[in-house]
Amino acid sequence: MRYNGGKNGGGLYQWIINHIPPHTRYIDLFAGSAAILRYKRPARSSIAVDIDARSTGYLEDLNLPGTTTITTDAISWLASYRPQQGDFLYLDPPYPRMTRRSKGKLYIHELTDHDHTVLLKRLVTLNVPAAISSSPNDIYTHLLSTWHAHCYETFDRQHRPRTEILWTNYKDPLALHDYAYLGTNFRDRERIKRKYLRWKHRLQQLAPLERAMLQTLLTADSTPT
Repeated sequence: MRYNGGKNGGGLYQWIINHIPPHTRYIDLFAGSAAILRYKRPARSSIAVDIDARSTGYLEDLNLPGTTTITTDAISWLASYRPQQGDFLYLDPPYPRMTRRSKGKLYIHELTDHDHTVLLKRLVTLNVPAAISSSPNDIYTHLLSTWHAHCYETFDRQHRPRTEILWTNYKDPLALHDYAYLGTNFRDRERIKRKYLRWKHRLQQLAPLERAMLQTLLTADSTPT
């Protein structure tokens, strides 16, 4: 299932997953094909919200572990949302019309500039880790001025260059929910994978007590203080 602005290709979903901190409940608003939800390591539970029943029906057919789908307007859902400890929000709303080369309708359910404003004003009031994707635009730059903007150069369906921005209300995380896509591109990910396999092999060659000692020390060193 493909949506305009979907995050399925071009290295985009890997890049976004590399910005997601640990969490126990993942909430995907404007889910669409829910590429991030499908490709990342599952959370203990997940919620996918989209007004388009085709989207939620598609996700229900996939039977993703621990995932609840809700067919409703994401802005209205967010208005009544009450954060829980361990939540992480990812939002991928329709791109604002001002950012598009074509001014025609791209989505069955469009958002006006006012809708984007209402969405962002609600989002910035929430005390919960959150990230939102869009193209460069004045509305997001203004209302998310205190957030961190991460840029990714990619291509649209006509293979024309475009910039994707991921705004986050947290600094670069010191730990990730999923390390499977760590690296800047495929070649870099393969380099990291080879390094991991080499260290894994070396660890397995140690005497059992030495291996246990290193694993204990590494775990202790990574425990937040």
